[in-house]
Amino acid sequence: MGESGVLSSEDTGVHEITDTLQPPKKLKKPLDNNVYSTKKTVAQGMMDLALLTANASQLKLVLKYNQEKSAIFFIHVSCICISITLQIIVGVMLILNSRYDINRPSHHSRADLMNNLTVIGIFLVTVVNVIAASFSDST
Repeated sequence: MGESGVLSSEDTGVHEITDTLQPPKKLKKPLDNNVYSTKKTVAQGMMDLALLTANASQLKLVLKYNQEKSAIFFIHVSCICISITLQIIVGVMLILNSRYDINRPSHHSRADLMNNLTVIGIFLVTVVNVIAASFSDST
């Protein structure tokens, strides 16, 4: 009993209702690396497809409207063709990369190598596109 002669919750062992009626904690599922890798590969493939479409359209416009066959014209067309070729290679590497199950230790080294080659390919595509854009005719 408390000093005033009234039973307190400590004396009776009764806990407040708010202590016992808390919502259960949500359990987070662990991240499945294979699902993450697949989603990343699909996103990269979509970006590659968009860039491939843009480069094909740019090549069509350059060939259609650029009548003067100067050295810059040939450099520009060559850069676009190299970029399209590299994008097709990167697309094939993305397909091969998606075949590996990174949850299996036997696939780790091959998946890592393919992923690194894909990143190098994407970097080369970016460099070639920057060079192609620098030789484009802004008029």
